Amino acid sequence: MNDEKEIAQQITFYFLESLSKGNVDSAARFVLKSKQENFSMTQMAESFSGLQVLEVMKLSFDSTQGRPAYYQKFYKIISVMVKIKIATEDNIGNPAGERILFITLVKANPSSKWLVTELGSGS
Repeated sequence: MNDEKEIAQQITFYFLESLSKGNVDSAARFVLKSKQENFSMTQMAESFSGLQVLEVMKLSFDSTQGRPAYYQKFYKIISVMVKIKIATEDNIGNPAGERILFITLVKANPSSKWLVTELGSGS
């Protein structure tokens, strides 16, 4: 794995670990500022409380092609697919168990940090 992918993977782990521990402020540091209002960090922290990362299923550079205009301004995009395990039912009634998370990270320029812009899930 190249250095950029390793760093993006570490950012993903730090972000998820912060949510798992309920540390909303720490988790927010890994989210692009313009997207922070779209993330309900407190609700996410409650939903992901005690989560365990089981495996990174896929981590790949992504293209701006086919993405909304918002993404055209970024230097690089990485998509991460992670399998997690949640120990308890979350606050909106999703049962405990394994889930797949789809996380998009972006880098604005060669010297910027990788930051989360999207998070989605599936069973």
